[in-house]
Amino acid sequence: MHKCFVVSYTKKSDVSRISYRYSMRGNAISVKSSIKDLGIIFDTKFSFTNHVITMCKSAFSVLGFIRRSGNVLNSISVLKSLYCSLVRSKLEFGSVVWNPFQFYLSSAIESVQKKFLRYLYFKQFGHYTTVVPYEELLSLYGLDSLDKRRRVAMLTCLHKLASGALDCETLLHKLQFNVPRHNSRSRFLFSPHYSRTKLGANSPLNSMMRIYNGLVSDPNIDLLNGSHIVFREYVFSILNN
Repeated sequence: MHKCFVVSYTKKSDVSRISYRYSMRGNAISVKSSIKDLGIIFDTKFSFTNHVITMCKSAFSVLGFIRRSGNVLNSISVLKSLYCSLVRSKLEFGSVVWNPFQFYLSSAIESVQKKFLRYLYFKQFGHYTTVVPYEELLSLYGLDSLDKRRRVAMLTCLHKLASGALDCETLLHKLQFNVPRHNSRSRFLFSPHYSRTKLGANSPLNSMMRIYNGLVSDPNIDLLNGSHIVFREYVFSILNN
């Protein structure tokens, strides 16, 4: 019983108005406004704000450990390996589900990597920098922005779904392909579902379809064939940070 909770998902502003209570073997099941499932925090509004904030705090904590341990490490490659395995992995786990559309949440996630890159700059050149642009630091140390990596992850998931590598008939049926009208110049492969809310418009599938539509100018993009690993590497090479 202590592992079972009830979370109600609703558009209503006051969740407490949902008065129905669930029980199991005569024992009432506790009601929560958010719950962690498979490492991702879901709240009653599917906003994932709490998840992103909690994730960033955890990532900053681990980054602090790396920086303190870095006093005896001078190898940039070793520090990068520690960051990618211990910090960046935290910032990317399950990102296809919770990828934020709010700028302030994306900036909060990116700030973790910015802090690490400034630390690498300090280790290499002996002083911190607030002048060198983030894009130059990414290029200097051979990393991609976390926003770009999330977009690539979503496109890779879309490729797996469309090519059959990801066997999920329910999601596959929800892909909405664009059927151009006569004499239409539209080259978009997908027609994202219309939604009256930002949450619906930026749902995972809608985001995948919209990001892919932005790549239609590239003739080498093939969503239905080939290895998803090859597809992922090619998308990495053509997406901008």
